Amino acid sequence: MKPVLIVAGGGPSGRAIAERCSTRWKVTVIDQDEAQLEQLKGKEIETVAGDCTSTLVLNRTPIETARAVVGATGNDDANFEFCRLARVLYQVKKIVALVNLVTETERFREAEVLPITRPSSAAAIVESQLDAGRRTTTDLGLGIGEIIEVKVQNHSPVIGKTLSILRPKSWLLGAIYRDGRLVVPHGNTEIEENDRCLLIGDPTILPDIADYFQRGASEFPLQFGAHFGVLDSGDRGTYEEALYLLEVTNATGLRLLVQGSQAGEHGPTSAEQDISSYSLDHRWPQNIEEIGDLLDLAAHVVSPRKANWLQKFGLSRRPVYEILERTSEPVLIARGTHPYKNILLAVSPASGSVRVAELAVDVARKLGAKLTVAVVCPAEYVTGAAFRQEAEEALERATGLASLYGLGVKKEILEGNELNQLCERATEFDLLITGHRRHRKFTFLKPDVSHLLAARSPISTLVLPYLPKDLGKAYTRRAKKQKN
Repeated sequence: MKPVLIVAGGGPSGRAIAERCSTRWKVTVIDQDEAQLEQLKGKEIETVAGDCTSTLVLNRTPIETARAVVGATGNDDANFEFCRLARVLYQVKKIVALVNLVTETERFREAEVLPITRPSSAAAIVESQLDAGRRTTTDLGLGIGEIIEVKVQNHSPVIGKTLSILRPKSWLLGAIYRDGRLVVPHGNTEIEENDRCLLIGDPTILPDIADYFQRGASEFPLQFGAHFGVLDSGDRGTYEEALYLLEVTNATGLRLLVQGSQAGEHGPTSAEQDISSYSLDHRWPQNIEEIGDLLDLAAHVVSPRKANWLQKFGLSRRPVYEILERTSEPVLIARGTHPYKNILLAVSPASGSVRVAELAVDVARKLGAKLTVAVVCPAEYVTGAAFRQEAEEALERATGLASLYGLGVKKEILEGNELNQLCERATEFDLLITGHRRHRKFTFLKPDVSHLLAARSPISTLVLPYLPKDLGKAYTRRAKKQKN
């Protein structure tokens, strides 16, 4: 699902911006002149006729879910008011405006709008023509940007590959910026996650090469393993939900984990499916990591058995909790709400929120699902004044990660009790994704919300368990910063 972009102004500049961005954005153009909008007919661009400074007109656009807006009318005052409304009323974070008068740029900057002035842009192009040693990206070759810098994301297929393997022909990898230093790439230079790669080449193919470097295809659940492990409790619904996942993801098979010597009644539904049973012994679930390695499990699919009142309120651990405490693979509590078309990601200021967000984005991309990111802010006297800021930062990190993969998301800040708000909000979704920090003590007065969500969520819930040591350098840096 593409992120949403709203462009105010259907003139030559607005149309050019809309057409250039439409390959990676879901674009809507607003203009009072329907003749201007008519020129966009037949393109994958939505149009709305009306005044871009009118909230009635803006409400006819998807601005509430917009990731960015661009003011591109020929009137600076109209651009300013449009951008102001986008920030104040609709909380759009990325706002750009084309400014006609250079003297107006400071007003836009003070309003937290990025101003791009036509005179300065034109001056840069003229300067590049006068000085052969200088080129801007807008002026190279055909004038559509033959230099692109991209950041290699964690699912990119180029990670670990060298130029001798990639064998570029119509493009070149000019430079790599890695951990604050310049790496001049050669044939044996391996590309790493988070590398910023400077690509140069044929403008007709370079955007596709950049997309390949940056994102690649979703690989869920192969980053964890090849098979789904289904704890066979005799629940046919759990088995069918696992079959659904087998069909729509990159997993290669199911492993039915049978407690006792008797195999479950479920068998392969066709000769083409790789489904087999494995008998668990008395050590389960203490030996869950050993079983996961042996069977190459990507995730555990379990049934949400009924809880007694102690378990329901998190005062006594259910069997699924024992699994969460002993594995680093995702755990799906299957409640039969598949197929997953609408996913709710619950984030928090916890250190593992980025890793959980990476999982949610990968699942949403793989399934072509809509993703909503939500954070809950309890009353200030409960959590302290700093919590809300940290929660909002976690929300921005998650939505920012989604945008890197070209995934449009909706974000929400909920107020009140975290468990109650998430359970209530989840009723409108098919899948809830959250994280669980392992080995964390909890009490009646300070419960573990992830435990309670696993017990009380009304929909299928995918939980990513983690330990601080699993989070790598990013967690180490953050923990050190907090300590100082």
